[in-house]
Amino acid sequence: MSGTAVVLVNRHGNVFKANRSAELLLVDDVQIVRGKLVAKDTRATTALNRAIQGLLWRSAGGLSAPIMLPRASRRPLLAYPARLSNSTANALADCQAMVILIDPDTRPRTPEMTLRSAFRLTEAEARLATQLAFGESLEKVADQLGIAKETARSQLKSIFAKTGAHRQAELVAVLAKLL
Repeated sequence: MSGTAVVLVNRHGNVFKANRSAELLLVDDVQIVRGKLVAKDTRATTALNRAIQGLLWRSAGGLSAPIMLPRASRRPLLAYPARLSNSTANALADCQAMVILIDPDTRPRTPEMTLRSAFRLTEAEARLATQLAFGESLEKVADQLGIAKETARSQLKSIFAKTGAHRQAELVAVLAKLL
């Protein structure tokens, strides 16, 4: 749902599942070959395998430092091997670790897009809500957006109705979790 590319790894360090976002990234310079994540750069592949094996041998969960997986025509993918202690309590479970892949060339969703899809806000409402979520006053946001204070108040009432919030502080708390 988040669009984050994730590859699940078993106790042997082999990939057994990749989500759709990961599959779209794993072409050309970085691929899954015979169950392993492999980059054309052998040093990057070695570093990634060492990080995964290190995670698998540790009993505690955690997130490893990112490993750069170079690509010829774009910036490198960042691979974050991670182990979640709760999901790996059973040493025989399929999933023992994961690798989160971040593509610095993809544009993340803007806060406005997130709010529009989560609460069905209009573009104007999403702009106003985003500014309010970052702690700006309604009057200041109205000035920044070049709208009348009454228009801002009207949009705020609509935002309250769509988000279920009743006060501006409550709205900020709800939106802060998403942004």
